[in-house]
Amino acid sequence: MRASELNLPYADLIALRQPLRVVLDSRLRLHPPARIFSQPGPLMIATLNDEQKKWEAIVQAGAQILHLPAKDQRVDLHALMQWLTDQHCNEVLVEAGPTLAGAFLKAGLVDWLTIYMAPSLLGSSAKPLFDLPLEKMKEQLRLDIRDIRAVGNDWRIDAEPIRVNDH
Repeated sequence: MRASELNLPYADLIALRQPLRVVLDSRLRLHPPARIFSQPGPLMIATLNDEQKKWEAIVQAGAQILHLPAKDQRVDLHALMQWLTDQHCNEVLVEAGPTLAGAFLKAGLVDWLTIYMAPSLLGSSAKPLFDLPLEKMKEQLRLDIRDIRAVGNDWRIDAEPIRVNDH
């Protein structure tokens, strides 16, 4: 968070307390001068790639490398969550595209969803919110809607996934 965005007394001090940002990059394609390297706060790149030469520029740019085991040729999300637990991270905000968001849901690692929805209908070829291979109604993932409110012209939906053993 930038101090100018806070509009609070002591904003400069508050802005110094940045969250740990973790980028999942299985193949280690991200590298400086990507904008994320110039943002304030600690940056961790979680990867499967163990090529030390590829790590050098990232470490020199101030980021750290977290080498994790693979699951389905991607970073093992359970191993990542265990590492975050070991670092005393008790809240994790995931901003992701449909593939990673779907992987977190499939792995049962989502406790809460905040979805912003525009008042638009997109065709069937548009990118989905979650990449989930659900083809039949019986495969659906149910949500317990906790709040729905208008935010400008959009809708904000807060919900908890209902797990099968939650019934």
